[in-house]
Amino acid sequence: MDPERVRNRHDPDLRAGTNFDTVLYIRNGSCATGSELPGGCNDDACPNSTGLVRASRLTPTVTAGQTYFIIVDGYSTSSGSFTLSVTPPSASSTTTTSPSTTTTTTPGSGGCSSPIAIPAGGGTFSGATGGSSGLAGSCGSTGGAPEQVYQWTPSASGTATIQTCGAGTNFDTVLYVRNSPCATGSELPGGCNDDACTNSTGLFRASRLTPTVTAGQTYFIVVDGYSTSSGSFTLSVTPPGG
Repeated sequence: MDPERVRNRHDPDLRAGTNFDTVLYIRNGSCATGSELPGGCNDDACPNSTGLVRASRLTPTVTAGQTYFIIVDGYSTSSGSFTLSVTPPSASSTTTTSPSTTTTTTPGSGGCSSPIAIPAGGGTFSGATGGSSGLAGSCGSTGGAPEQVYQWTPSASGTATIQTCGAGTNFDTVLYVRNSPCATGSELPGGCNDDACTNSTGLFRASRLTPTVTAGQTYFIVVDGYSTSSGSFTLSVTPPGG
C-alpha cells in the first residue's frame, strides 16, 4: 500500500511543493471505513514540481463542526514529499501542513548506503526490518538481526526523544544513534537502548532514547533487533522543544 498522511481539515490542494504523483481523497466519519464525499477523490488536476499535471485538487462541500479525514496517497507505488494546502469556505488564506507526519518504509531499504531522511522537525515513521545484518549497537545483542537506518539533522539543540514504544512495534527492538559517518561513527553518550518500554505484545521489548543533540549536526538513528529479531515498528522522533 502507498505511503499516506492524514489530516482533519477542509478543502485541500496539492501543487508546487509536491514532487510525486499524488491521489487525494476525503472521507466522512470513520477514517478507515468512512464514505468519501461526493467528488471527494482526485488523481491529476494540477502540476506538481515537475511541471506535469500530477498533483491533486478537491473542492468538496463541507459542513461546520463535521470531522473529515483528508488522505494524501500516491498513484500506483508513488511516494515522496508534498505540500497540502487547505482553504476553508469563505477564507482568503490557506493552511499549509508540514510535508511529513507518518511515512512508511519497506524491509531492505534504509541501510547506511541509503539512509531514510527524517525532517528536522521529526515525526512518526512506520517501517519494517528484513534481510541481513550490517550493523550492531553497543547494547543488546544485534549482530544477527537486520536493521533500518534513518538520517536526521535537527534544527534545534537540546534533548531529543527517539523511541519505538507502543503498539506499532511487534518485535524486540534495539535502538541506537550514531554520529557521522553512518557505518563507523561513534555512538552518542547514552545512545543505545534495548528494553525501555512496551511493544505490541505488552512486554518491555521496545526502546527509548533521550540523547542530547546539536542543531545542524547529522545523526544516524538505527532501528535494530535483539539477537535475530525482526519485524514491523513505529519510530517516533521528537526534537528538542517538540
